[in-house]
Amino acid sequence: MKYYLYLSKMKIDMLYEQLPAQYMRPADPAANRSDLVELRRNLNEAFNTTDLRNLCWDLGIDYENLSGDNKLDKTRELLDYLDNRSRIADLLVILQKERPKIAWPSSASVNEPSPNTMYKKLQSVLDYIYANESVGTVDSPNKFFAGKMAMRWGPGSGQNDPTQIWQHIAFFGGETPNHTIVALGGSKQHLMGASETTEQNLNGMIVNSTTVQYVMSNFLSEELKPSNFETLLEEPRPPYKEDWLIDALASTVSEMSGPPQQVEFVAKRLLEGQSGTKHVLLGTPLYIALDE
Repeated sequence: MKYYLYLSKMKIDMLYEQLPAQYMRPADPAANRSDLVELRRNLNEAFNTTDLRNLCWDLGIDYENLSGDNKLDKTRELLDYLDNRSRIADLLVILQKERPKIAWPSSASVNEPSPNTMYKKLQSVLDYIYANESVGTVDSPNKFFAGKMAMRWGPGSGQNDPTQIWQHIAFFGGETPNHTIVALGGSKQHLMGASETTEQNLNGMIVNSTTVQYVMSNFLSEELKPSNFETLLEEPRPPYKEDWLIDALASTVSEMSGPPQQVEFVAKRLLEGQSGTKHVLLGTPLYIALDE
């Protein structure tokens, strides 16, 4: 099963609801009751209260809104909440990554993401984009571009200042064999598996550059807000004329630290230019997944 590093959950959910009828997919039936019982038992044994809070955060669920006064009650309510919305498969994706040694339920109803989980919604949105929009490569991008390459990634900054947009940015960067520098940025809340305790130093990489902060704040501010087809399908801005901004972005990606990981992604093109002999491309991803 594909493991996602980054999935623009809010954007995908909203875009899915606006798809033409032919792209909408029916919901799968609820999970088998015996699978839910096994899930509840394993969750209670393998996850403490803090783990359960982080799990809810990963799923976009407010832990405090789940009824119950203890972990056992919260776990049961979480499973009921997900089952009623056919999202048990979303939970399984995370559990199999966080606790791979546990034999999680393997019935077809929960082991394979169902059509109305976030992952299948993403596929529906991608089907629409590939059918109706221009999708290029990192070396030859169109309005959207897709690729597979080694990238380093982490948060925009380790400083804890929630008033600054830059503090909420997740940043990915790498370079292709054809000397195209690729930067991807989006909301930090869309990183999969990021908890409150690890968010400040994800993957051991931190970007700190006032010039790049300016670029990202301008070109990625919309990624921090709800979206619709009108904004997603707008034409990207023309090649930027301020060479120093392109140079700053190229320099920041070149100086990123931390281990690179092979990833695949689909992104909306935001900014493009030339820095010396290198082509520089900035986009905001719909998803980024490990390419293993």
